[in-house]
Amino acid sequence: MNLKTSKQKITSFLLIVFILIIAAGLRLLNVNWDADQHLHPDERFLTMVANDIKMPQTFLEYLDPERSALNPANHNYNFFVYGNFPVILNKFVAQIFNNDNYHSLAIQGRIISAVLEMSIVILVFHLAYLLSKKYQLSAQFKYWAALGYATFVLSIQQAHFYTVDSFVNFFCFLSVYAAWRWQEIQQNSENIKQAIKLLSISAISFGLAMASKINAIYCMPLIGWLLINQSINFKNFNLKKSLKKILPNLILFGIISYVTLRLANPYFFRSQTWLDPRPHENFLKNIEELKALNDPETWYPPGLQWRKTKPIWFAVKNTFIFGVGLAHSIFVFVGLIYLIYSLIKKKNNINLNLIIFALWLVGFFLYQSTRYTKTNRYFLILYPYFALLFALGLEKLSEIIKKNTLKFIFMFNSVCLGAVAIWPLMFISIYLQPHTRIQASRWIYQNVPQKSLILTEHWDDALPVSLAGMKRNYEFKELPVFGQDTAQKWQEMDQLLKQADYYILSSNRGWGSIMPNEDRYPQMSYFYEQLFAENTPYKKVAEFNSFPSLEYLGIPLTLDDSWAEEAFSVYDHPQVMVFEKKNQ
Repeated sequence: MNLKTSKQKITSFLLIVFILIIAAGLRLLNVNWDADQHLHPDERFLTMVANDIKMPQTFLEYLDPERSALNPANHNYNFFVYGNFPVILNKFVAQIFNNDNYHSLAIQGRIISAVLEMSIVILVFHLAYLLSKKYQLSAQFKYWAALGYATFVLSIQQAHFYTVDSFVNFFCFLSVYAAWRWQEIQQNSENIKQAIKLLSISAISFGLAMASKINAIYCMPLIGWLLINQSINFKNFNLKKSLKKILPNLILFGIISYVTLRLANPYFFRSQTWLDPRPHENFLKNIEELKALNDPETWYPPGLQWRKTKPIWFAVKNTFIFGVGLAHSIFVFVGLIYLIYSLIKKKNNINLNLIIFALWLVGFFLYQSTRYTKTNRYFLILYPYFALLFALGLEKLSEIIKKNTLKFIFMFNSVCLGAVAIWPLMFISIYLQPHTRIQASRWIYQNVPQKSLILTEHWDDALPVSLAGMKRNYEFKELPVFGQDTAQKWQEMDQLLKQADYYILSSNRGWGSIMPNEDRYPQMSYFYEQLFAENTPYKKVAEFNSFPSLEYLGIPLTLDDSWAEEAFSVYDHPQVMVFEKKNQ
């Protein structure tokens, strides 16, 4: 090894370590962002389940869905549509580190989510390295791809939550990465052991993804293509020969995935008999219930927010402005356009793998963005591929700059770095200050007299939350804001509004979903309009916001993100408003 090669390896190592430090810093910043208040409802539910389940006495008990103390259904959690693996893993780790309590399980779960999201940065780097070798891309391509994922805001946010999405994202991408490497080497007879190892890693990862959430099945077309691509001779196609090559690999992958799923999520199945692959009746029932709740014609409060959203555009706005970031997205679209253009023109030896990748990426985005539920986290499995497109777009723009003005390339790269840094740096400001509900609670304790009657809203958290050293001596009553606008509802509403001293909106869950649906809630929408216009006895006396900002760096730049989807703000930086009833 010569001196130049040695320096290149050291530089490469230091660069990826630096990117990983950035990724870790962004994802582990203030991991206890809600001060042990458990303000994320999905996370709160998973933490409750993890806290209540118990370690089984034997392995056979663990596998038995009817007897296992790890099965949520055996602890009266009959509606559980997630996979069990994230809960089981958190419980197992908690046993090792003596963290098996309600508060510690939530924090530990967030750390696991952060580690998984950081690990995707490494996988993106390695896949980008393979792509750069195959398609003659620059040495910088892999670093830009890793940096792109490291600075995607949705990944940073999801790393702060103990939910199943980061589990699905990591294991799906690991499965694709291992399958990609497998199909690159599996024709070489000298590497048969390595090929079997990679196929096994891909299968195990897919099984763990499915054990985390059933939606991982959406990645199967991509993985399946990689498993059959090298076994088909498209020029001289022969079905018998192709099947002879394909079936052993698919069967092995299927067996390993199935065994992994049975071990990681045994309660998905109807019985502990391994030859019975039928899903458990409770799971099927839960899925049917979930479908019914997500029907646009139901009155299910969390689903109301999607009723008036526009297909495709809603997902485009929230994915590329808030989840990916506007500066990042420019390069993502440049990369996608270049990729499609290259596929059409058949340039640079682009093969069927990239065609399938592009079709899957665009196809899944269009599919999910036209579904009723279009929440941004459902698109998280696409973000590693957005990182690759980000790097591709940046590289192609760099090539244009080099051809025309070589002396400006350093300036171009510096501007790009600055542009992509703005959004993640703005977003993390919400973790550099107390949660808005914590801020509001402190204000309430200091300014609202004890024993006051405080109105809260159905399907939202009541404020103030319990804080150390503060006496929570208030009376709370809940307004049925999501109930149908009937005379009976408004009789109850009017009576409560006359009795109360304060009315606290701890987020936009109510008015953010109800006001766009004026056809369904004419009277409730009008009430909110009058409330915000201060045309009711209730006057706003305090408001607490934590918009993404650079003010902590001394830069007067703030983004009002209240027009993002509800889930982007409602967990870690909701808008809180306090109204006091004034005598008129």
